[in-house]
Amino acid sequence: MLPPPSAGGALEPLLSGGPILAFIVSEGGERVLVVHNLGDSRQTASLSVPASGAEPLFVDPGVELELPAGGARLSAAPWSSGVFRLQ
Repeated sequence: MLPPPSAGGALEPLLSGGPILAFIVSEGGERVLVVHNLGDSRQTASLSVPASGAEPLFVDPGVELELPAGGARLSAAPWSSGVFRLQ
């Protein structure tokens, strides 16, 4: 797993408005997408995430991530989180 940004990694915020919090943590050539739905209803969001794939590292039930060309589509159940290694 990556070190926290304070230990040398970089943090790239993607979304922080509304109930969705999404960011990428990177170190060297590794990038991890972290998403949280902090709301009490299902949320969907489009994210600008250039990646060819995403390996789930930790995903709550009800979190779905699709990677169409040039971005990502997120659907997240209430109070859920997901962590994905980007490829």
